[in-house]
Amino acid sequence: QPALAKLVPLMQAHWNLRRAGLSEAADALQQADPELKRRAGFAITSAAVAWAQQDASHAFEHLADSLEFTSTRALVRNDFLKAFAAAAQTTDPKSMSERVEQLLTKYPDEPVVLLASAEMATRRGDVPAAMERINRLEKVDPIPGRAAYTRARLLAMRGRLDDALAEVNRAVESAPKHTAARVLAAQLEFSRREHTRVLEHLQAHFPEQSVRHWR
Repeated sequence: QPALAKLVPLMQAHWNLRRAGLSEAADALQQADPELKRRAGFAITSAAVAWAQQDASHAFEHLADSLEFTSTRALVRNDFLKAFAAAAQTTDPKSMSERVEQLLTKYPDEPVVLLASAEMATRRGDVPAAMERINRLEKVDPIPGRAAYTRARLLAMRGRLDDALAEVNRAVESAPKHTAARVLAAQLEFSRREHTRVLEHLQAHFPEQSVRHWR
């Protein structure tokens, strides 16, 4: 019974979140026992409340906290990247870079942290650091083609279009349904006036009728 009582604030937060009672959900989380605050469910629920309140920075921080729990880490990876992308738009770049590097020190082989670190390195113009993160990502990422696509984006931004095309083709080969990779490949082929290849990439992912008028 005492253990169950400690879960009451978390259950109240879930209930209020479902019925869009965001302030009540936040209040319930504030009342949580310190022991409960060290659990994965607390971090994930807190992130959900912050996200619903359009507070990307706090959502990112709560999801960063949730990475500590290996049992639920895979469940929060996509949400972590979404929150990171949103928070990076409004947070001071230096502060965000420092925070991401702190996470990278703590989780050196975590794919989403490596992606975030590569993105921040790219934004500050540190191409060697970004490439180093991507190379590490390629060794540990469970998602096929993501590292190659990320490297292709960086190469394209640096004007190395032939190298970018080679990398994005690697991404497409390992993940044929990778939408972003297909689009980038089409863009790069278009810059080379390889219109047939452009259509091949578009038709591989989009319905036939959507590209028929391009012929």
